[in-house]
Amino acid sequence: MAGTPTLPKEPRLLKTADWTPYLNLAYHWSDAIMAYASYSEGFKSGGFTQRVFPPLPAVPTVNPEFVEVYEAGVKLQTPGRRLRLNGAVFYTDYTDIQVQGFTLATGVAPIYVNGPSARVQGAELEFQAAPSRNWLIEGGIGYLDDQYLELPDGVIGLDTSKRFERISKWTLNAATQKVFALGADHGSLTPRVAWTYRSKYYNDSSNIEAIAQPGYSSLDASLGWRSAEGRWSLSASVDNLGNEEHVVGASYNAIIRNYNVVPARGREWYVRAQVEF
Repeated sequence: MAGTPTLPKEPRLLKTADWTPYLNLAYHWSDAIMAYASYSEGFKSGGFTQRVFPPLPAVPTVNPEFVEVYEAGVKLQTPGRRLRLNGAVFYTDYTDIQVQGFTLATGVAPIYVNGPSARVQGAELEFQAAPSRNWLIEGGIGYLDDQYLELPDGVIGLDTSKRFERISKWTLNAATQKVFALGADHGSLTPRVAWTYRSKYYNDSSNIEAIAQPGYSSLDASLGWRSAEGRWSLSASVDNLGNEEHVVGASYNAIIRNYNVVPARGREWYVRAQVEF
């Protein structure tokens, strides 16, 4: 016995064509300092929501999303490359941004809808320093400020006070490594330690606290050996050394009030061997 179709049996076509210009201007103030400014445009194609319930009289359609990006920055490099410093600020302007949410009209399955406008602005700074020939220290910091400026009516739990999905206001990272020579015939050892941090972020457009991810940090470590001629290498690594718990994805159904989370892997270790021919 045939079931009831959830969507009408009719062809639908959505076609998008647009220019995506990119313009970049750079100026070298000196051999050590370069400044730049850029402008670019892009778009994300539209589409259809196929997984719906209960049955709907028409296929839910989401239109293309358009974006304009403004960026300016500076790059600095000292003589001998002992220090590299890169900084940038940017502003991203969205039109018809695609947002996933629930509506009473479309039932218990989420659909994608277009919000009129939104923006993301932020800044980032990163550096690399070499205190000695075989020692490297690097790190970075990023800041993002996102905001929905206008949103469609009828999407449950979604308004202009909500944050974007999976965007942290702050991200930080730092790492150091040093090469230790073992002698002319024994190659070298390179220990490395890397730390990352992300501030709190939400896993859905309604910013449900039950599936939000609080800020967390992770520590990775590795030890690598490389042969004197550079042909052979062997490394042992541990990711998430502190076995920090966090989620990599989550969803919440505002109609039936059900949520699911996907936890990240815990501590992992692995070894890698490589030979160059």
